[in-house]
Amino acid sequence: AIAHPGEMSAMQLLGNADVALFAAKTQGRNRAVMFDDVLRLEIDERSDTEMMLREALAHGGLRLYYQPEIDMTTGRILAVEALVRCEHPERGIIPAGKFIAVAEETGLVVDLGRWVLEEACRQMQVWRDRYPGLDLLMRVNMSPAQLSSPGITEHISRCLRQSNLLGSALCLEITEHVVMQDVERAIKILEEFRTLGVRLAMDDFGTGFSSMAQLKRIPIDTLKIDMSFVIGLAHEPADQAIVEAIVHLGEAFGLDLVAEGVENHEDMAELIRLGCQRAQGFLLARPMPPADLDPLLWRGGIDLARV
Repeated sequence: AIAHPGEMSAMQLLGNADVALFAAKTQGRNRAVMFDDVLRLEIDERSDTEMMLREALAHGGLRLYYQPEIDMTTGRILAVEALVRCEHPERGIIPAGKFIAVAEETGLVVDLGRWVLEEACRQMQVWRDRYPGLDLLMRVNMSPAQLSSPGITEHISRCLRQSNLLGSALCLEITEHVVMQDVERAIKILEEFRTLGVRLAMDDFGTGFSSMAQLKRIPIDTLKIDMSFVIGLAHEPADQAIVEAIVHLGEAFGLDLVAEGVENHEDMAELIRLGCQRAQGFLLARPMPPADLDPLLWRGGIDLARV
C-alpha cells in the first residue's frame, strides 16, 4: 500500500496493506497485491454485505424461495430445492450468490444454514397439512462449514421432530468438491445423517473428479448433473458424452439423476433421450416464494404443453 504525505495516518496505511494481504491470500497466496480504489470498493461492498447479512439473521430479513424439480415426461413436481434470499429494505430481494461467499468467509454460513434447514422443514409441514397425501421431497443445500459443525446431526433430528416430518421427506445436498476434500470424514458424517432416514444428494456432479472407488462408498441417493454440462447440451458432443456417462453411472449405482440448468427445449429433449427425466431450470420453473408455488402443488405439477 502506498500513501503520500498528509493523505492518511500510519494506521490507515497499515490497514490498507492488511486488506491487500487478505486479497493475496484469497487469490491463492504466493503473490503480491497492490491496494487501490478497486480493492477499496470491493472491501467496502463486502463490509456492507456482511452487515446486511448480520441484520437479516438477527431481525428476520431472510426468505426462502423454492425451485421445483420436474419430471420432464409428465410435468409432475417431484421435489423442491430451498434457496435462501435476503430481503433488503432498499435493494429488494437479493439472491444467495450476492452474499454466500461473505457468509462463508465470516463463518455466518453455519447460522445461515441452520436457519434455512429449520425454515424449509417448517414450510414442508405447512404444505403437508394443506395438501394431504402430498408426495414431495424437500432438498436443502449444506455448506462445508455446516456439514462439519458440532451437533449438526442432532440439529437435523430436532428440525424433523419439530416439523413432524420423517427423514425421508428431507434430502441434504452436498457438493462433490466438499466430499472429495476429506472422503473419510464426509462418509462418517453422511452415515450419521443416514440413521435419521434423511436422503442425500451429490450436487454439481461432474466437476469434482470423484474416483469410482470412492463414489461407491459414499452413501448418496442422487446425483445432480452440474448445469455446465446441461446448458448447450443439444449442440455439444463432449457434454453429451459426459452426461451419457453420468446416466450410465447412476444406473449402475442405483442412483436418481437430476439435471440442473435446463433453459431450452433442445437441451430438455436431449436429456430425456440420454435417459435423465428429472430436472430443474428456468424453462420448467423459476425459484419462487411459497405462495406462488401453492397453485402448482395443488395441481401436482406443471403443464408441459405451455413450457
